[in-house]
Amino acid sequence: MWDRPLSYPVRRTTEVIAELLPLSGRRVLEAGCGEGILVGWMRRQGACAIGLESALSALARARTRLGAADLVAGRGEALPFADSCLDGILWHNAFHHLPADAMVEALAEAQRCLRPDGRLLVLEPLAEDEYFALVRPLEDETAIRALAQQVLARASDLGFAPLSCTTYVQLVLRRSLEELLAALLAADPSRAARLARVEDEIAQAFARLGTASAEGRAFRQPMRACAFARPREGPQIAVVRALADRDAVLALRRAVFVEEQGVPHEEELDGRDAEAEHLLARLDGEVVGTLRWRRLDPLGTVKLERLAVRADRRGQGIARALLRFALARIDGCGLGPVILHAQAHALALYRSHGFEVEGDTFLEAGIPHRRMVRPRDPLAQAVRALS
Repeated sequence: MWDRPLSYPVRRTTEVIAELLPLSGRRVLEAGCGEGILVGWMRRQGACAIGLESALSALARARTRLGAADLVAGRGEALPFADSCLDGILWHNAFHHLPADAMVEALAEAQRCLRPDGRLLVLEPLAEDEYFALVRPLEDETAIRALAQQVLARASDLGFAPLSCTTYVQLVLRRSLEELLAALLAADPSRAARLARVEDEIAQAFARLGTASAEGRAFRQPMRACAFARPREGPQIAVVRALADRDAVLALRRAVFVEEQGVPHEEELDGRDAEAEHLLARLDGEVVGTLRWRRLDPLGTVKLERLAVRADRRGQGIARALLRFALARIDGCGLGPVILHAQAHALALYRSHGFEVEGDTFLEAGIPHRRMVRPRDPLAQAVRALS
C-alpha cells in the first residue's frame, strides 16, 4: 500500500492549525505540547498559548525554549483549568498517547474547559504509509490509533458539534538515522532497550522508505484533522463535582420522584449516591436534568439510574443528551453491559439508545417498570482490549 500514490494533499501542520483553530487574541491550550514548538508558533500568531505536558523532561525543554510562564505539568484527562476558561484546545499527534480508558475523559474535560463557541482541534496520525512503517518495528500503534478515531467519532455524544474532518499528508523530515533514533528516544526514554533491539530494522527501513533531499529524508505520514465546537445553545452536560451542583441534582430528583411521582423519600435516597457518578444538564444556566450510573460488579456491569428532567423543560432533548453523555463515558471506561429499570413511558427513549427489554413488568416504588439491557458497546470492547 505504501508504493501507490496517496490522494491526500501534502500540508504543513501550521497551515492546518491556522485554518481550523482561531488564534489571534484567543486563549488556546496545546495538550501534550512536548517541547513547546507549536506553543511558541501559536504565540507568534497572536494567541495566548498555554502548554500542558505530562513528561517532565519534555516540559523542562519547553520551559528552556519559551520560559516557564503558561507551561503546565498535567494530563489531558484531568485538565488543571477552570470551567469555560479556554477559547481553543489543540491535540497534535498526542491524543492516541493517552491511556485507552482516558480518551473519552479527555474529550469530556475539553468540553468542560472550553467556552461556548470554543474550538477543539485534534490532529491524529493514521496507521498508514511511510513514517508509520518506519517506526512500526519499535511500537506498532495500529490498534491505539484506530481507537483514537473511534473515540473522536463519539465527540458529539459528549456535547461537541462536529465542524470538519479531513485527511492530509504531513512530511516528517529526518536529517539522518541518528536524528531519528534520538527523536524516538527523547519522546519516551523507556524505549531504550526496545530501540536497541530493532535499530537495524529501522535503519533498513530508513534507507528504503522516504524521499531523499538536501536536508535528509522526508517520510509521508497521513494525518486526520477533526475540528469541533462547543455549542452555545442546547443542554450542557457535565459531571457533578461541586457540592452546590450535587445539592441541585438531589433537589431536582426530590421534585421529580418524591413530589411529582410519589416515590417514598427513603427509597429515592437509597444510600448508593456515594458510589455513583452523577451527571447534570444545564439549560439557560439552570440545572434541569440529571442521572447517575454505577458499577455493579468487577466484570464491568453498569446500572443507569435516576434519570430526571424538570417538568417545565421536558421535550427539549435533555434526557437524550444525558443518556448519550453517560453512555459515551461508560463505553470510554471499557464498561458494560448497561442495565436500567425503565418506566413504561420511557421504553422508546431507551430503545433508541440500544437498550432492549428483558422480562416482565414489575413494580418499583409502586410504579410499573421493565428491565432493559444494552450489551457492551464495540468502543468499550476496544478499550478493554487495550487497557
